[in-house]
Amino acid sequence: MSNSMLTAAWVNYMDPPVRALSGLVHQSAGDAVSQAGQTDEATEAFCKALFLVEQENGLQYQNSTQWYMPNVQLGQSLKFPRDTMRDKSGTCIELAILYAAVCESSGVKAYLMMVPGHCFPMVELPESHELFPVESTAVNNYGEVVINNVDQHRKERMSFEDACVGGMRNLIKLRNSRKSPCNVSCNSEATSNGHTPAVINLLPIRVPFVVPV
Repeated sequence: MSNSMLTAAWVNYMDPPVRALSGLVHQSAGDAVSQAGQTDEATEAFCKALFLVEQENGLQYQNSTQWYMPNVQLGQSLKFPRDTMRDKSGTCIELAILYAAVCESSGVKAYLMMVPGHCFPMVELPESHELFPVESTAVNNYGEVVINNVDQHRKERMSFEDACVGGMRNLIKLRNSRKSPCNVSCNSEATSNGHTPAVINLLPIRVPFVVPV
């Protein structure tokens, strides 16, 4: 039984901290994202600006905490987007939920791509309707790069372009594989199936994120 629609209900896009983070993204990118959710260019710019705001604020990927439950092979706890913001860390699914929530808060249609052992967010571009996957765990990943085409290497923080390459690689791998079932969910579909965003108390939580200088 798939719990993808239930998971999408964790995308609390109307929660004040999430909306505040969306506002920081708009503040950091300005006019380039003013039409996010309306044009492909502005939507892609918003996705990049969100990734950079998360990265510059030190958001970290962490391993999941799992346990065995009766009649269930494996279970995993989930944090709300606001808790991921507060802790500045999250599992792959928690980072994907936060990313999708901020996108949805700005009118950008987002999906959670859930496969065995991993989850990543994907955006639907409004004009072309092309799928735009992002590897959200790349916010704190470091890759090895070659310097001046010679045998010198150094560790560099992954760019948004790297995150897009990683997301597309995940998507292509899914499309080419018949052994990896994939559950796709988005907030609008979850709502239409009765799984509305979870109601949480509006606590006076300060958004710990700042606009990159």
